[in-house]
Amino acid sequence: MNHQKLFKNVDEQEPTICTTIGDIPSWLTGNLYRIGPGKFDFKKQSVNHWFDGMGLLHHFHIENGAVRYKSKFINSPAYNAAEKNQKLCFREFATDPCATLFQRFFTRFNQQFTSNTMVNISKLDRDMISLTETPQPIIFDKDTLETIGPYSFNDEFQYNLHTAHPHKDNHDQSMINLGIRMGRKTYYEFFKVRNNQRQLMSSLRIQKPSYQHSFAMTENYLIIIDTPFKVTPLAIRFGTKSFINHFKWHKNTPTIFHIFNIKTGKKQCTIKSPPFFMFHQVNAFEKNVTIVFDTIAFKNATIIDALYLDNLRKGMPDIPAGKLKRFILDPKTHQMISKKTLLNESIALPNINYKKYNGKPYSWAYALNTKKTPFFNRIIKINVETWTHKFYEKEDCIPSEPIFIQHPAKNDEDDGIILSVLFNTKTNTTQLHGIDAKTMSNKFTSTIRGLRGYTLHGQFFKTVS
Repeated sequence: MNHQKLFKNVDEQEPTICTTIGDIPSWLTGNLYRIGPGKFDFKKQSVNHWFDGMGLLHHFHIENGAVRYKSKFINSPAYNAAEKNQKLCFREFATDPCATLFQRFFTRFNQQFTSNTMVNISKLDRDMISLTETPQPIIFDKDTLETIGPYSFNDEFQYNLHTAHPHKDNHDQSMINLGIRMGRKTYYEFFKVRNNQRQLMSSLRIQKPSYQHSFAMTENYLIIIDTPFKVTPLAIRFGTKSFINHFKWHKNTPTIFHIFNIKTGKKQCTIKSPPFFMFHQVNAFEKNVTIVFDTIAFKNATIIDALYLDNLRKGMPDIPAGKLKRFILDPKTHQMISKKTLLNESIALPNINYKKYNGKPYSWAYALNTKKTPFFNRIIKINVETWTHKFYEKEDCIPSEPIFIQHPAKNDEDDGIILSVLFNTKTNTTQLHGIDAKTMSNKFTSTIRGLRGYTLHGQFFKTVS
């Protein structure tokens, strides 16, 4: 598969028309935005970790049966400083800058850690933004991809961290996210964003926060998954290590579900489970009096160590398997009723029919999967009720996160198209694949020359206004 090719520097791409084979459905019109690390090596320094690469924004515009592609780096303060100095000037996820430059930014926490938004894409009010786990979204132009600048909240909240995976409120489509506020007193806080202002939904004082990448939401509940991978607040605020190196795995410590009433903000209960680590929840919903929570779970946090570039650039990197786990929680008795593995496959970067089924009972999940290779080589469609599954794979191709788009005239949960960017490491091409979600068969492939940079997350917007 030669996956090592994906962990090299990538140049920006001017707008270009892709070569398309197959038929793009007439109803499929819109914009797929994706983001991921695009630069790892500077003249004076190379970064350590996959999540340290500078954020490269990708745009596939689909209209009238054709696909246009372009890419551009997010000109964050972290990226601009690194380009100017040809080495890092901020503490990244797992890489430190040189000490002399670091001291310039040591006085304030928000300056210490990166503004390199290379994890996710979202829409906040009317603005398109890129996100990472530090609380400074970056606005970019929806058409040109030019960086407009930091998103400025019109409020007094001061968060040190927040998740890279906010949810959309099912009723008014406003953004909901989980922030961490650190100091002598440290809090987990859910907030909603309306008209440029964050509104506090709930607050929970804690001693040591855990690494938070995503959270769960149902019709009536917001859920924090508090794993044993924790940090001491004062150490991360005033220490000199990179962001993730402040976190430690606490063996034999349970993972805790903190469950809040979404309407009142009051804490409903705390439920303990055996320890596990996670990046991504799949979905959560209510069934009778219980909460069903599905996630990609790891035994511990060694997956983070596996994503250092010295491992990923090997021919056979050692990457722990994430398994699809289901937890049944009872908020009335404060007990975990059951925990089971839904599928004995290694999977990552899950997605669902989010607009219609997030926080609700669902049947289908889509994710990346590996088969006899160290890196992703196929897409898997999973029925979470029957535990059956189907695959989509193309020879010599490495797929990225599958994005589901609902057919506007059909109602089945899996009536639609999956979009995934595949990288053919034999022909050195980047390909946007349109996959029939029901049959897992190819509908079209739109190709551009060159490996344009592996992406982590993205979203599809029919229109962006």
